[in-house]
Amino acid sequence: MAKSVRIAAAIALLVAAYGVATWTIGRAVEQRLRDGHAQFSALTGIDAQLVEYRRGLRGAAARTALALPGVAEPVMVVHHVAHGPWLGGRAFGLARIDSQSTPGDAALAAGALPHYALRTHVGLRGDTHLTLTGQPWSATDALGRTVAVQPLHAQGQIGASAQHVTGTLEWEGLLWRDGAGGTVQWRGLRGQAQFDRIAGRRHLYAGQAQLDVMHWDMGWPAAPHADEDATRLQLREASFTLESILEGEWLQWQMQASAAFAQYGAEEFGPVQTRAQLHQLHAATFDALLARLVPMLQVGNGVAVMQQLPLAEQTALREQAAALFGHGLTLVLGPLQARVADGQIQAEAQLAAPTLTALDLQFLPMSLVSRLDARMQLQLPQALATRWLGTDGVANLVAQHLAEQVGADLRADWVVRDAQLRINGRPVHPALPGQLLD
Repeated sequence: MAKSVRIAAAIALLVAAYGVATWTIGRAVEQRLRDGHAQFSALTGIDAQLVEYRRGLRGAAARTALALPGVAEPVMVVHHVAHGPWLGGRAFGLARIDSQSTPGDAALAAGALPHYALRTHVGLRGDTHLTLTGQPWSATDALGRTVAVQPLHAQGQIGASAQHVTGTLEWEGLLWRDGAGGTVQWRGLRGQAQFDRIAGRRHLYAGQAQLDVMHWDMGWPAAPHADEDATRLQLREASFTLESILEGEWLQWQMQASAAFAQYGAEEFGPVQTRAQLHQLHAATFDALLARLVPMLQVGNGVAVMQQLPLAEQTALREQAAALFGHGLTLVLGPLQARVADGQIQAEAQLAAPTLTALDLQFLPMSLVSRLDARMQLQLPQALATRWLGTDGVANLVAQHLAEQVGADLRADWVVRDAQLRINGRPVHPALPGQLLD
């Protein structure tokens, strides 16, 4: 009898321990899921709300509402959560979550993605692995707009507290038509990204992202009763790279773009490459500014939200923004190089941000223009400029010293400093270039 009682007591304890362990893990998974929603909203700006979470013995059922821009009703995502009563019970992790979107009619009409599935693996240390797969699908709405989406596969990993973010993308392509002659098409997208949060910073990351596109094609018809013809933009074998680099207390951003072939309208370009760089971005000042701006942007219209702030908070926000200009912030565009049938296009520009005060920021852009320090250099084949502006237009540019002939090319060097514009070393009234081009 005593032995039977001990066995029964041991079984009861095991059952109780199993129930407690399952409840504890389920509670931890739910909290991770709620934290993940908050991180997703902070990183993307898309409002994600966990509207339902029903626990079971070894899993749970949950629903998320996603408020997508331009979609009247939220897209609902259904989650099936599976976890064990012990840590590491699901492939050495905390839980596995399978998600499927279930958009309503309004979301479908607006082009939501109904045939996509997401599998989430929640790690023991708070890291999250994501796998997104999509099957081909197409839809046409009442306005005649058509979208056809090819298979997609993406993977990502978000470290604990979003300290690390990595991802890869493979997308065969997409075709969209608006019913009035406008089209957007891309094929062969391949992407990868890896970013690490900068130590001591809440919103700043260092790392690199790259996107390769085999073919990109956009076309839009001419407006009714307009003189312009239909326009087309096409890229082949294009590559885009974004880098965020921390050097001491300064953050440097650099974007590079290239294409083996490009076409805009009737003009064709051979290899094209360019880049843009932002230097001397003070990390601590920028992070403090983002800490104020990000919550405002998540609410909606950031300008409207700022106007509703107390005057003291508006002033403090402007002072933080003005402090960025006091550190020598500089934007460099180029060099841009593009091959055309007539020769080579080369361009480069540099803009050094002036020192501004919080009061100056209330009177943009005039307060900025009066202190601007900028330079732009452009050289292009004269034959190309003649096709764009006509013979008389090019002759006027040269006669007014807004451009000078260098062999078969036209060259212009524009400098803005001390509220004065100089072109090729000559002072020019700021309105003159615009009047000639009009």
